[in-house]
Amino acid sequence: MSVVFEGEQLLANADHAKTILLSEIQPDQEVVVDLAGLTRADLSFVQTLEAARRQAEACGAELRLAAPAPEALREVLELGGFPLVDSHGEPNFWTNGAQTS
Repeated sequence: MSVVFEGEQLLANADHAKTILLSEIQPDQEVVVDLAGLTRADLSFVQTLEAARRQAEACGAELRLAAPAPEALREVLELGGFPLVDSHGEPNFWTNGAQTS
């Protein structure tokens, strides 16, 4: 399953993004999030993605990015204190992209 987010993903449309993501998460399924067309994002979008990732993990699904987070999202991640690598210096959810674990 694939979900595409383009343009601006801000607080004003966070509920819509959450609804879309949660509707795609099913046990034992993989949801790939494509952010290639993202032009602007805020912390609410980062939190929405992180909550969906955790929800997927809790039900035995996987939510991953199709490619490493685009520049528009990396700026928000850095400002919000979200690490771009894990504690061992390895790529994490935000930077791993199309690689699978």
